[in-house]
Amino acid sequence: MVDSNRNIDMVRESARHTQDQVVPPLNIHQKKHGSGHGGDVHDETLESGNFGKHNIPTAYDYAVAKAVQSVAQTTAVAIQDAANLMRNISTEETVAIGVAMAKWIAEPEKVMYEKVINKSLDTIKETAKAFKEIGDSAVHVLQQLDQ
Repeated sequence: MVDSNRNIDMVRESARHTQDQVVPPLNIHQKKHGSGHGGDVHDETLESGNFGKHNIPTAYDYAVAKAVQSVAQTTAVAIQDAANLMRNISTEETVAIGVAMAKWIAEPEKVMYEKVINKSLDTIKETAKAFKEIGDSAVHVLQQLDQ
């Protein structure tokens, strides 16, 4: 479970980092200057990343940010689905192991139950391996966006 949490944390951090690079947060500052008519006039200026003309995000900038966000969400859903699959298969295989053990205890001469137990354990290991591969692939996809 520690590897899965690490993978999910890496996906979240990569998504945050990528989004910040594509569309940094805008900071609006007001400058006061005299209008010559007895009142102050406020100018709003934007500070942000390297965007289009006048340093304001363009439609392209927002489209890229949306695409990055969509990919990040899709990879997060893929990891969640893999975790659900792993949990469900683990539950099924654990039940199969329990039933096989109970029957094996009742009928020690039938060694086929040992094969059932070993097959269930192998299935759990393969599912965990698949989960790790899905997590690693999701991280790789997000790292490609960062380049």
